[in-house]
Amino acid sequence: LFGKVTIISNSNFVASRFKTVFGITSHVVPPLVQWSQYKATAHIPRRYVLFVNPVRIKGVDIAFSIAERRPDIPFIFLEGWPLEQDLFSQLRKKGESLGNVTVVRRTFDMRTCYGQTRILLVPSICEEAWGRVVTEAQISGIPSLASDRGGLPESVGQGGILINPSANIEEWTEGLSRFWDDETAYKTLSKLALKHANRIEIQPQSIVERFVEIVESTTARKRA
Repeated sequence: LFGKVTIISNSNFVASRFKTVFGITSHVVPPLVQWSQYKATAHIPRRYVLFVNPVRIKGVDIAFSIAERRPDIPFIFLEGWPLEQDLFSQLRKKGESLGNVTVVRRTFDMRTCYGQTRILLVPSICEEAWGRVVTEAQISGIPSLASDRGGLPESVGQGGILINPSANIEEWTEGLSRFWDDETAYKTLSKLALKHANRIEIQPQSIVERFVEIVESTTARKRA
């Protein structure tokens, strides 16, 4: 079957895994993120650490543990995948008990969220194929504290700090403190995050052109 179709992966990590498992080379086309839909436009003080999708495989336990150790930092836990009311209520109550975590329902307009975000937290324990929220945040110069698993090292680049998800919680907390407490370090990572978001290979036009090139090449080969 694979010999008859063209395979596209959304990261070098996925392409490498596909090659290892199936022995087949795939084309890499990163996720398309339209800047106009995610770039923060509101002039709101960026005072929160944002964690999107508070579920186990996305590292919700790590996120809560970090928040517990830094009660001076306000966190927003934003629903990603729809949560049942009971689970959402449990998360909200835990956040309220800590005093510095606000758990909120999902939104279809992330610009306001990113407008309030100083640092993006992505402590996934699963192997992310890419880590789209990282790219969305970097458009507004928001650096990330993220897991070093899967495609996250690609999406984060130099615009953040990577931590092994199995590391002790002190290492995660120290990683956050390194650029929350140090304004110079934060500004450096913010600039690097924006620079990473501006690289040509993830610009919408480049992604569309790459996709069309692959389709046209595949069509021409089939016709031949």
